[in-house]
Amino acid sequence: DSRNIIVRNNRIHGYRTGTNEANAAGISVYASGDIILENNELFDAGSGIFLKQPADIYGTGTSVGYIIVRYNYIHDVSHGIAVHRTEGTEAHQTDIYQNIVRNAASCYTIWPFDNGAWNPKYARFQNNVGENCQIGLLIRAGDSNAGILPNANNIFWNNIITNSQSRVINNEGPDTSVNDPNRFDSEHNIFFNFPSFSLSGTTTRTLAQWKSSFNQDNTAPTSISTDPLFVNPSGNDYHLQAGSPVLSMGVDFLDLDNDGSTADIIPAGAYITGNEVIGVTSG
Repeated sequence: DSRNIIVRNNRIHGYRTGTNEANAAGISVYASGDIILENNELFDAGSGIFLKQPADIYGTGTSVGYIIVRYNYIHDVSHGIAVHRTEGTEAHQTDIYQNIVRNAASCYTIWPFDNGAWNPKYARFQNNVGENCQIGLLIRAGDSNAGILPNANNIFWNNIITNSQSRVINNEGPDTSVNDPNRFDSEHNIFFNFPSFSLSGTTTRTLAQWKSSFNQDNTAPTSISTDPLFVNPSGNDYHLQAGSPVLSMGVDFLDLDNDGSTADIIPAGAYITGNEVIGVTSG
């Protein structure tokens, strides 16, 4: 097992294969824990970041530790950030926040493996941006049509997903119970410009039908479909304009503003203070 790792300020690209595209990753985590992946730019790869196995997958009995994925700029990949298997305890979460993913088949992916104990749990996506992807959030069926386990406590909060070419949320499996908020909780998100909102099994739903069918995206501030008014998305500037309607749409579940509260209102999207650096820094 590898522990206490920081991967920071790298530009990684040119990793693709025609066989198992997801495994051709810019950064892949396998049998490791206590990891921070930050301020990297990843592109031209099968996956930007693929979190495949927690450190204790081989049953050593040791603590797995946390994984933090933040401030990364990922573009022109098949999968942006994919969570495949985790330890998944309240003490050792996988926290994915303030990343920008654009031009991907799926911006963000929850990828159950075998319906076993290591399937994604406590994977927390907060305050990310997904732009111009085929699918904003892909929930894979996994091996043997596995799904997200009950009480998995995965969350998808305060994210901005714009210009999804196919749909915003795609649950590949036929089991709609995967959309139960105890398995996967979607709240306080901004969705804009998409042909259809969700697909579960063979049923396509609008945003309103998604909310009423699964009691998702209903908690105030309620998730809405609106233009977030980025400063200049064509120039890769995903700051919010001063007049953005989503400056008070997020709830700071991860206390990203470090004020001791996990219930205060913050902007949606990758920029909370506006001073964050997403991608490679000048340092």
